[in-house]
Amino acid sequence: MKNRLIPVLALLAAVLCACNPVDPETSKDREAKKYVHDLLQGYYYWNTEVSQKANYNSPATVEQFYNSLLVAKDRWSWMETGEEYVSEETGTVYGTYGASLSQPLEYYDDYDVKVRYVYPGSPFDKAGVTRGWTIESINGKSKDQLVSSGQFNKVFYEPPTSTPQTFVFRDLEGKAREMQITAATSLNIRPGLITRIYDSRDWPGLNEKVGYFMYLGFQAGRDANGKPMIDDIKETMDMFRFAGVNKMILDLRYNGGGDSRASDTLINYLAPASAVGQVYTKRIHNANLSKYDNSYEVTRIKN
Repeated sequence: MKNRLIPVLALLAAVLCACNPVDPETSKDREAKKYVHDLLQGYYYWNTEVSQKANYNSPATVEQFYNSLLVAKDRWSWMETGEEYVSEETGTVYGTYGASLSQPLEYYDDYDVKVRYVYPGSPFDKAGVTRGWTIESINGKSKDQLVSSGQFNKVFYEPPTSTPQTFVFRDLEGKAREMQITAATSLNIRPGLITRIYDSRDWPGLNEKVGYFMYLGFQAGRDANGKPMIDDIKETMDMFRFAGVNKMILDLRYNGGGDSRASDTLINYLAPASAVGQVYTKRIHNANLSKYDNSYEVTRIKN
């Protein structure tokens, strides 16, 4: 289970000696680090493995301090700002081209930077950019130049939204494509990226309909227009059922997890009748919070 931790900066009034002034920002960081430390010691699953002592005066940022306290086997915990959390919950992204890239930054020196997927209605989508295209350069600077100078993330993920930027792509046929693309001020995205039904017209020899659902994240909040994110699951499953689909491909390759309400819904749609009543999820807490341990059984939404 992923643990979402958003640090709350508690601003405490303090009596400061005039002869020993304290930088307000330093004081704020110190209080935030103490809060993070206390939170991990109380609620973290591996709380007994968190160091009892921590240097709140270290020059590390609050996020660096937090990461330093996580145990090595923890691959799921992270810190994010309140703005990032709200953006994820509502599906609203600001200053974006509307695409996911294929490689994390640490691999850019060794691999091409390819477009992993493009959101419908995004600037990349409107320009005709598709999955598999390679980014060769942005504004005359090659990918390698941008990465080696540490500018790639800023140029791609923090673009201006008032003026177009010049991209050179390599398309699926190996042809160079130069395009002027302006980032969107904001973009509303949803977790259900692709929903399709394939039959023998798409794949000769396929003797029945097969549904395909690419689902990017288990989200259960509401988007910027007030529509529940979980509707992506419900609408897809209803579409498959009405079309007589009995087999489907559930593509979770880019799904980073999320809200258990969404995963519960998906499981209860897909589970066979024989699974009803069986436990599919167990939640286990640290010893101090073990009273909250519980399990969930399959209930099956559709027959």
